[in-house]
Amino acid sequence: MRKRGLLVLLCVFLMVGMLSGCGGKGGNTDSSVRTDGQEITLKWMLAGGAYSPSDEAEVRALYNEKLAEALPGVQIDFEVVPFGDYAQRLQLALTAREELDLIWSGYVISYVNEAANGSFMAMDDLLKEYGKDMLEEIPDWAWEQQRVNGKIYSVPNMQEVTNEGKALFFQTEQGAKYMDREKLTKILNSSPTVTQEGWDAIGEYLEVLKQNGELKKGVSTASVPSFLSNTNTEAIVDNFVIVRGADEIKVEHLFERPEKQLSFDVMADWYKKGYIVEDIASMESASQYEFKEDGNVLWAHNYFKDIEIGQRNNGRPFVDVIPIKGLPPYISMGNAATSTSIAAYSTNAIPAMEVLDLMNTKKGTDLFNLLVYGVEGKHYEMKNNKVSYIRDAQQKPLYKLERWVVGNTFNGHMLESDPDGWFEYLLNDVQGPTAETSPLLGFKPDVSKLSTELTHIRAVEGEFSRSLNDGALPDHRATYEEMMGKLKTAGLEKVKAELQSQIDAFLAAKK
Repeated sequence: MRKRGLLVLLCVFLMVGMLSGCGGKGGNTDSSVRTDGQEITLKWMLAGGAYSPSDEAEVRALYNEKLAEALPGVQIDFEVVPFGDYAQRLQLALTAREELDLIWSGYVISYVNEAANGSFMAMDDLLKEYGKDMLEEIPDWAWEQQRVNGKIYSVPNMQEVTNEGKALFFQTEQGAKYMDREKLTKILNSSPTVTQEGWDAIGEYLEVLKQNGELKKGVSTASVPSFLSNTNTEAIVDNFVIVRGADEIKVEHLFERPEKQLSFDVMADWYKKGYIVEDIASMESASQYEFKEDGNVLWAHNYFKDIEIGQRNNGRPFVDVIPIKGLPPYISMGNAATSTSIAAYSTNAIPAMEVLDLMNTKKGTDLFNLLVYGVEGKHYEMKNNKVSYIRDAQQKPLYKLERWVVGNTFNGHMLESDPDGWFEYLLNDVQGPTAETSPLLGFKPDVSKLSTELTHIRAVEGEFSRSLNDGALPDHRATYEEMMGKLKTAGLEKVKAELQSQIDAFLAAKK
């Protein structure tokens, strides 16, 4: 009888052991329950540069000392991997199931694929119990962006994720002499897209520069046609887009859009008129003359408030800008470029979530600043309430981590390079209540059945897009038609149909 009882007890222990080690797709957090004071060391893999080993060791030791005050018994073993090596190093660690708890799941890897393949733990239940402060402080749209198949697999590291529109850059002195800035600004902001009237108004300015011998290197074809022809679309996959605010959500290829075709027409016309340098097709980079005083007279980029002040602070007082804001700021469906996940097989999910809750909320501000910037007075100084790094003889900071790798950047110090009021501006004016959110928040396209078509389509785009943007073609319309024919042969319609089907199903499920 006693022997039978021991056997039953042994079976119970074995079952408990097996259950605590099991983890299905999406992770199992049952085995990560801990009591305060229990000694746990978490492994955190993130990307960053290499700095003085002694300074890194000092900062990490001090961080763990401070962390123990907030989370008794919890320590972090950091592995900082160079950005260029990060994707490969993470894959090796996941494949070998190395001890790993916190993972930077940023832009160098495919967050969606890794989440779908079971590399990361689903956080939904953990967040409700151990990430309540994060759920309060991080906006709902940011969480929706991180969903894959309906579940959240990472905490978004909050930073700037959108902009106020597009910006047309020009040279300050020329603009003051030859540009009717008020008129051009009004025309470019009168419509959600840059119309023929807008292109004509820009062309009038270029012609005046030409007549006065001040065209310099002309227009940057690397940025002007792409930024100014794409002011009202949202990317789904590559150049497959939907139109913002349209009554019907319809997948199109960007090169089919009338705005894009118009930009090709304009570039061809401008090349013939001499507004684009004659040897543009042979230049290694069409952007090589941007931001140079003797270079381009027009180029484009995304727009933020005070961007022109930033140029002056970077030693480019000759740069000025016209904002193009025909539409309000827009939060797209795409997942955050930088976020932090928990390994699916981690047995320390609860303390890992507790650390994330610190690094992404106001209560963890001091810890965040310490890990990102180091020790004040030794690694940085505060000047006008902004971080100024202390540097070595080669002008390299003694210590730093990129703030957007670690957590919520809005809870930490600002940098010297940040314009005054930068965080408030982003949170209130750009990513605040007035921003539009995509109707596809939470949608993640499954392109597993489209890999062949997308590969061929990218090849065709690579063959034709540069020459069409440069405008240096004897018959650009014939070239455009040839490109569209090849895109259709490569599977354009199949990709559009598949993406449309997935979007329709997603929207139907939300009703």
